[in-house]
Amino acid sequence: MEVIERIEASRHNPLTLEDSGQALFDMYPQRRGNIFAEEVYRLLKAKDASTSHKDGQRLPSNNQFSRNDVIILTRQPKGSGDIFGVVPTDRSATTCEARVINTGPTYVDIAIPSGTFEAAFGPAPNDRNKKGDAGMRLRIDRFFSSIPYNRMLSAIGQVTSLPEKIVPPKKETMDSTPKRPSLDPVLKEVIVSTYGYGDDSYPSPDVDLNALSKKLAKPPLKASVRLASEVMSFISMNPRRMFSPYNPPQLTAINAALTRRFTMIQGPPGTGSKCFSHEDSGDIILL
Repeated sequence: MEVIERIEASRHNPLTLEDSGQALFDMYPQRRGNIFAEEVYRLLKAKDASTSHKDGQRLPSNNQFSRNDVIILTRQPKGSGDIFGVVPTDRSATTCEARVINTGPTYVDIAIPSGTFEAAFGPAPNDRNKKGDAGMRLRIDRFFSSIPYNRMLSAIGQVTSLPEKIVPPKKETMDSTPKRPSLDPVLKEVIVSTYGYGDDSYPSPDVDLNALSKKLAKPPLKASVRLASEVMSFISMNPRRMFSPYNPPQLTAINAALTRRFTMIQGPPGTGSKCFSHEDSGDIILL
């Protein structure tokens, strides 16, 4: 919503977006090959770009585009300089979504599902076989930051690197060896059995998703509901204002995390993003 509002607010002065590093105009696309099932395009400032800076075809030094950002490509109908025309939010706009895979002083490389670019804009200008439009110019808007994506990868990496829990024989239960966080077997089942689910390029996994979801929804401990109630009451009272007040969605997320074996909570980047592994109960909470 914030991105859409930013685009709409710049309708009468689009250059404010480029000045803030959130958009680039008059970009010339070049077809650069494939990465598996995705096509790669390089976006460069066109030689006739009306929005070029003093550095010529170099991109503005303050541009915010980085690897794994999700961007929106929008065709400028009249070519270079047509920055006051349609914006990505217009119904008449020709747009498609892509992912940044690399950046440089003069370019942004993107990956896009095979056929998507051509279906939206036609062949790239450098495609000699299909006679691409040499006057094609695109604007690109930074829609989603790579920060949530990278944090998700980090969280999943931390979870999956945990060793499996090994239950010692009864006679060794008094072992004073400190306990280490361990990977919940149910979580392992989720990762392994659902990998590639619905993708015809992978062997069809033999998994009952309904049964798996019921396992994940079970309380981690017999007393989970009672303990969660006590915690939520404490949070509501917030004695001596120990922490900032939570809003209703945050309270719902906390309660769900305390009463289910596995909970994934996704939200805006913040200092509270952590990955917890509860050794005794086996539940994983991604915040």
